[in-house]
Amino acid sequence: MHDGRAQKTRYDKAGNLIGSTDLRSGTTDYTYDKLGRILEAANAGRNTKEKFAFDPAGNILDELARNAREGSLYRPQGNRIAGYDGTQYHYDALGNLTLRELPNGETQLFEYDTENQLIRAKLYKPDGEVQQWQYAYDPFGRRISKERIDKGSLHSTDPKRTVFIWDGSRLVQEYNYKGVYTYFYTDQDSYEPLAHVFLNKKDEKLYLSYYHTDQIGIPREQTDQFGSLLWTGEYDAWGSLQTENKIYPNAHQPFRLQNQYFDSETGLHYNLMRYYDPVCGRFINQDPIGLAGGEHLYMFAPNAQNWFDILGLAKTPRVKLGSLGEVRAASVILKRSHLGKGKATNQGNRDYARGLGKCDDDAGHILGKLLGGSRSNQNMFPQLRKINRGAYRDFERKVHNIIDKDGKALLKWKFEYANGGTRPTGIVYEVFQRGQRVLRGKFNN
Repeated sequence: MHDGRAQKTRYDKAGNLIGSTDLRSGTTDYTYDKLGRILEAANAGRNTKEKFAFDPAGNILDELARNAREGSLYRPQGNRIAGYDGTQYHYDALGNLTLRELPNGETQLFEYDTENQLIRAKLYKPDGEVQQWQYAYDPFGRRISKERIDKGSLHSTDPKRTVFIWDGSRLVQEYNYKGVYTYFYTDQDSYEPLAHVFLNKKDEKLYLSYYHTDQIGIPREQTDQFGSLLWTGEYDAWGSLQTENKIYPNAHQPFRLQNQYFDSETGLHYNLMRYYDPVCGRFINQDPIGLAGGEHLYMFAPNAQNWFDILGLAKTPRVKLGSLGEVRAASVILKRSHLGKGKATNQGNRDYARGLGKCDDDAGHILGKLLGGSRSNQNMFPQLRKINRGAYRDFERKVHNIIDKDGKALLKWKFEYANGGTRPTGIVYEVFQRGQRVLRGKFNN
């Protein structure tokens, strides 16, 4: 019988996760630079240590480039990295990754459609096998199927074709010849997996499994309805599964970072609007929304211990969480086209916010409804009602007018916690254009 996954976490004053301990994994310690970028992840019990460095543009550096940089020989060649940790990368003129050469000798070729969506992968395996995979999308850019189309698939017991069903931007179901998986999340607006039900076509029975996640929503363990352990996994600092133990051989656990689906054929993570490469912690092609998502078109986040990007689009506020699930910081680049497209809060949002704050708090939007903010709980915090409906709303009108006039702006939030806990005592809200701060507001809470 599984007795539950107990995790202890430690954070620095900036809200960065600096230590995580559980019975299975031991203690992992994290180190960051002044910009919050991960520099080291070390676990003495497992005798593992990962080290990272970045160029001035925020690109992760390979060991050779790192040494060259230290010797003043390194020159950034744009944001299309040529290699990292033994993997080599090649791109087309539009910035899409077209060739990926892995350290084990495997070569992967990628093809894209006119929307820069990955539609085909041709994989040359080290043993001489050649696999071809095809991917299809609906008009909203959501992947609706993947299929192996080479002749070798006829001799494989793995699913040849998988179909995906969506509810908005969340995967709610997938099916193949083995059966149907239906997914459930921790709440109606969450992307953190809670459980799935598998309808087995062989015996027509239903099987329930639960996900047990860490502080950022990555599944670390999986149990059945009786609490028996089915699966465990260990990840590196960028969300790549390093080891897994399938206590139940047919355990199905495709999730990685929030709203990322693992493709075993390529090793990439499907992140709704793009594919994420966990080897180097970045996307394989440029942000579909262009510079509205920031100056670095391939970047995922400064680190994967505190940040997540649920859509693969940087226009969604990037939220940094603390040890208790409290929001510590957020940022987004907003365009005129986003204004007025937000969603009002509902009772579920209010229940979530009051669970972090007081019983009469509002569910305050981080990115306000007027500015296009969603009603996802990831965009909520407990806020004093009179501030939310008064000074904070007035400030958002000023932000709206700036963006409506000039086209876009960078918004940043910092949440202060004078008394600890999960309810902020203050919010600092800043607006930047062309590298200059044009508006600042501080709100007591």
